[in-house]
Formats: sequence, C-alpha cells, structure tokens
Amino acid sequence: MEEFTKNIGEVMNQENDNEEMTSNEKKEESIAPYVGMPVEEDCKKIVVYVYGDNIDYVNQLSHEEKNKIVNESLAVSRVKRVVETKKDTYRNYIVHFVIIGITLILFTPVIFTVVNKSFELTVKNYKTSEQNFMQLYKDKNALQKKDLSKMKKMKHK
Repeated sequence: MEEFTKNIGEVMNQENDNEEMTSNEKKEESIAPYVGMPVEEDCKKIVVYVYGDNIDYVNQLSHEEKNKIVNESLAVSRVKRVVETKKDTYRNYIVHFVIIGITLILFTPVIFTVVNKSFELTVKNYKTSEQNFMQLYKDKNALQKKDLSKMKKMKHK
C-alpha cells in the first residue's frame, strides 16, 4: 500500500508540479480504499485486453503484479476523472457567471428605457383621455343648455 501511494504521489507531481503536497496527500487518501483490497473483500474478476507491444511485459508479471498494475491504473484514472470533472464544473460556473454579468450589464439599461417609455406613454394616454373627457363633458353641457333653452321656449308658447 505504501508503494502504491508513493507511485500515485509521483504521478500527481508529474502532472501538476505546481500543486501543493497537501493536495496530493488528499488525493492519495481518497484513492486508498479502492486499491490493494484483499481478495476476500468485494472484488470482481475482469478480462483485460492488452495491446500487442505489451504482451511480453504482461506475461513476465506475476498475478499479484498484474492486479496491482490494473488497480493502480484504475485509481489514477479515477483521480484524473474527478479532477477533470471538478475543472469542468468550475469552468461551467465561470462561464455562467460571465454570461449573467454581460446580460445584466447590457440589458439593465434596456429594461430601464422600456419602463421609462411605458410610463411616458401611460401618462400621455392619461392626459389625452382626460382632454377627450373634458371636451366631451363641455360639449354635453352645451347640448343640455341648448335643450333647456328650447324647452323654455316651448313653455312660453
């Protein structure tokens, strides 16, 4: 198990020379439960196809060494996948925040302009309606006065 953690540490250092040692130790600890499991525990036998140029090398290895190599490769692959997933998630968050920021910067003035025009049109419509109503009211009063004067004339006849 110690040899495995050393190998994983070397792989992590080669991939990310800029990362701190504590980061590598955390990754090694997250892999540790999956590697070097005794056969009695939850294991599964699988068939692995090996490329032609690796056949001689694999035939020279013992059964335990083959298991160790496969499990170490799977552990490294799992770590890489977790790191890539976190990077992709982080990248997606950044892209979404940039899109939200640009949207707010560009469309906030547009929204204020639309609201302003809406208020201006509402006030203008209200004033026009008020003027029309006042004109109608004046015309109606004028008609009523004419009708009353006709009625007065009829009574006098």
